[in-house]
This record gives sequence, structure tokens and C-alpha cells, in this order.
Amino acid sequence: MDEDVVGALRLRAVEPGDIDFIFEMENRGFSEGWTDRCAPVSRHSIETYVLACDPDPFSCGQLRLVCTTSGGTPIALLDFYDISARHRHAKVGIMVADGERGKGYGRRLLKCASAFASGRLGLAGLVAMIAEENSISRRLFESAGYELCGRLEKWWHTPAGVSDCLLFQKLLP
Repeated sequence: MDEDVVGALRLRAVEPGDIDFIFEMENRGFSEGWTDRCAPVSRHSIETYVLACDPDPFSCGQLRLVCTTSGGTPIALLDFYDISARHRHAKVGIMVADGERGKGYGRRLLKCASAFASGRLGLAGLVAMIAEENSISRRLFESAGYELCGRLEKWWHTPAGVSDCLLFQKLLP
């Protein structure tokens, strides 16, 4: 896959060298309570996924990309999931590494995600599912042109309690 570049950020396919980075990011998401998994993910599971990754997002319904700096350092993960070729939409999620948060990478990554989804995948819309109390993610997606379009009440059960899920949608050109 060719790299997509926006503002010194690069998107590329996952590689075996990303296994430890993905392992760290996935388990951070688990410990923070914002995942559907009930247990941490093993390094072996991630290795199996990376080595067997289907490069056709329409046959498997998902695509994970690694976001790197121009120097090649991984700083974030970008996920398209529940991809529908028929309806031309997908859900989108991003995870920025702890040491890279607050540097504007999230906004640039969402810009990159929109360009990739529209230009490479031919999608017409993206949806993000965000916990109501996650004000940082809400502001990030709103600043990237996503609009609140719905609410799923008592959708997530987290260590902190029950949370509503807000749906944010962005229509693509």
C-alpha cells in the first residue's frame, strides 16, 4: 500500500515491527475501559492478526492503519470498522500514544482519515462512537467536522459505571 501523507503524518499498513506498539495501545484502551473486550489482548493474538491481516477492507469489514511521523516513528492507530461497501460508510476510531497526545496529531489524523476514506475507499460517510463524558474526544471530532447525530443510552458499562454513547457523523465529498 502506498503511504498517504498529511502534514508530516504518514498512514501505512500494519507491519510485524508494529506488534509491540499495537499491544501497548490495545491494552491501554482496555485498562481505560473503552473497548468491547472483557480481557486484555495477548501479544500472540496481535501477532497473529498482523501476520494474517486481510488487505481488502471490504472483504473483512475493517482496516487498521499505523500513523507515523515523517521519521517513521509510530504515534497512533487509525481504525475503520463495520465497513459497508454497499452503503459506503464505516465507523472510525483513533488511538494516539500517551506521549504524543496534545500535539495536534489527532486533528491531522482525522483529516487524513477523511481523505483516505473518501479517496481510497470511496466511502461517503464516517461515524465515531464516543462516550458522553469523553469531552476531549468529543471536541476533537467536532473540530474535524463531525456532527452529533444520535445517542445510545446506557450503551457502555465501564469501571466508572454506565455511559451513554454519542454518535458523531461526517459526510465525505
